[in-house]
Amino acid sequence: MIAPEVLLESKTARDGQLTQVSNEAASDVLSKAKGLVFALWQGTGTATTEQMAEYYEVPTETVKTVLKRHRDELEPDGLTILRGKALKEVRFIMNLTSNEQPHLTIWTPRAALRLGMLLRDSAVAKQVRNVLLDVAQAAEPHDTKDSQSQTDIAQMIELAKIQAQTINEQQRLLTAALATLGKTKAKDKKQPKWTPRSTSHLMEFVREVGLEPQSDGQVYVSDLWQQLRDWYIKTGVLKVELVKGKEKLTWRDLPNKRDNPVKAINQVYRRFCEIFPKLRKQRYTERGELERRGCSYLTGIGYVQKSALTGEGEV
Repeated sequence: MIAPEVLLESKTARDGQLTQVSNEAASDVLSKAKGLVFALWQGTGTATTEQMAEYYEVPTETVKTVLKRHRDELEPDGLTILRGKALKEVRFIMNLTSNEQPHLTIWTPRAALRLGMLLRDSAVAKQVRNVLLDVAQAAEPHDTKDSQSQTDIAQMIELAKIQAQTINEQQRLLTAALATLGKTKAKDKKQPKWTPRSTSHLMEFVREVGLEPQSDGQVYVSDLWQQLRDWYIKTGVLKVELVKGKEKLTWRDLPNKRDNPVKAINQVYRRFCEIFPKLRKQRYTERGELERRGCSYLTGIGYVQKSALTGEGEV
């Protein structure tokens, strides 16, 4: 078994550890190293540079520096950088007049795992390297006659499972404690308190309303915006008051400062692209529904269908 420090210095060692690792296996290693994250892989299998920095508990600039130095290693693992025409529609939705956002970097689990082998000063990255090497050692062929080695491997695997279960249980208890604290404080304030259960409040909204990637799916932007706005009001993120016949909107900041609420309908497409990268925006021009003509809709997502055994239709 090689030392974890070797992974920091040797590209050959990093390649050797990732040779047989799929994106699914990479997600498992990352989840074992830090069990409170990988809601962000669900449904998309990708994450942003900011989410990588949050996971490894390092500044975003540190991740960008590693990317600049080791792009030739990361791109074969699925890392993609969107530029030029790929961002033109996003800039239009954001009403940007300058190139303030020249590119968008998308990370796959394999690329995120390699990042863990390149971050020297991250405690989470160190744990990722240890878990990866433990898993690799457990997968190495051994003499079936060597019963002691087989026992050691079995004990190692069981220990890894126990550690992962412990981390998940600690996160569950922490989430429950935060939720209870939020409910207690809410009694003393007019505006209800709410703590997201994941690192992205939009991911929680998607799970709650039952949105998922669907190749033939279609959702109108106005309908999705109204649904999201109602959800903000329900969770206490948005407070709406009538002042002299006009709506007054009061927004409450979320715990994660990088996880800002969607405050206008023209932000819907851009923000949901963070969760569904294959999302596309189109305009309805058919004659079937006159009231929908000219309305924008999103393709590539739809609502989860309930089991036919329940006798219910779509969510």
